[in-house]
Amino acid sequence: MSILKKVLILSSGLFLLQQAHAHAPYVAPLNFQTYNLNTSIIAGFYDNPFASEVALKNFKFIKITPDGTKSDIADQEWAQTQTLSQYSLDNKVDGTYRIRGVREGKETRYAKIGQQWKLIVASNPTQDPLPDHVILEKDLPKKATIKTVKTTDIVETFVSRKSLSEPAVKAQQAGFNVEFSTHPNQFKTKQNIQLKVTNQGQAVANAKVEILAQTTNFSHESTVQSLKTDQNGMLTFQIDKANQYLMIIEDQESFDLKKNELNRYRYTLSFNVGE
Repeated sequence: MSILKKVLILSSGLFLLQQAHAHAPYVAPLNFQTYNLNTSIIAGFYDNPFASEVALKNFKFIKITPDGTKSDIADQEWAQTQTLSQYSLDNKVDGTYRIRGVREGKETRYAKIGQQWKLIVASNPTQDPLPDHVILEKDLPKKATIKTVKTTDIVETFVSRKSLSEPAVKAQQAGFNVEFSTHPNQFKTKQNIQLKVTNQGQAVANAKVEILAQTTNFSHESTVQSLKTDQNGMLTFQIDKANQYLMIIEDQESFDLKKNELNRYRYTLSFNVGE
């Protein structure tokens, strides 16, 4: 597949989970469970899970400490290299810490052509034919119905020092959120992992979920499971092998809604699974 096609497909919320996650964002600690007094948190855009290729920018980060206290992480607290961003978490207090970053504002436009919604692009920089779900702006029919999709990216992770605690895990977040029934630093192989996806406090049914494993060879084949939340926004699954993983949850408002500006959410959790 050409780079253009990957980019075009990755721009579309309807097709993202069907393709490689080229340069998608994540945040993760070097150790999810630690005895250290400080922990390096790294963030970036990856092709292979946990292999950052581009530093993360334009995200607003918060941290939540074991007692539930929430505070902002200033941009200048992140050290930037070409390939990744790094933050030093002060975790002298025992318990679980939560790191969450949000980026808003990426917008894409779609036009209804017949019964299909097509991604609008300004130009085709290669000679490759455009994918069927993409249309050039100059080829739009007159009076075509056009809608804008605004994407919010959320990246999140948890790190625990010496013991597990609940306040940071249970802290409610505004907007798109994941509620954990299983502590995210206590995921075990071949045991149920359960969570609930909500938006503005309401359950998100049929959200697309993909679990990606950190690869240990030269392969891009990192997908472990492709799932969906149930009608109550619940997701229950098991993982067979101990490793580090990314969980990507996506949901987009339907084009059938009677409004021209739609919202799409992409949530990425980094976690590990122990024996």
